[in-house]
Amino acid sequence: MDNLVIRKLKLEDIDAVGRIYNSIVQLPRRVDFLSELKDQCKSSCFVNFVAEIKSEIVGFLLSYVIYGGFGINKSAWISLICVHPKFMDQGIGQRLAEDVFQIYRKIGIKNVHTSFEWNSVDLLSFFKNLGFGRSDFVNLRKTIE
Repeated sequence: MDNLVIRKLKLEDIDAVGRIYNSIVQLPRRVDFLSELKDQCKSSCFVNFVAEIKSEIVGFLLSYVIYGGFGINKSAWISLICVHPKFMDQGIGQRLAEDVFQIYRKIGIKNVHTSFEWNSVDLLSFFKNLGFGRSDFVNLRKTIE
């Protein structure tokens, strides 16, 4: 895609990111998601990108750096990647990921992690195509009532 631009997420992009998120998850937009994202724009630990075509935001990738803990040295996590449904299957998600990998390479991060629901076959395929494989970590959950 010649007219695709990948750039850092800015505060003024938050509403467009929220619309794309809603178009995929089909749930009411959570106010705390957008407010957390605004805070992330101010922090250097987060590496968040948007994808634009002709000045229209069509996708985004949210990621962050962890500086250690539970046996992990400095590493990164992709927490969310979304491309608007009408722009899917055009390589936009791959370009977002490749650009974030480039940033992480420059700052010396060798391991990038992600997680998603086990039945998300499309995401599994996407991340496998990017070179992701199983990690040595176990994903645990506790529900607090």
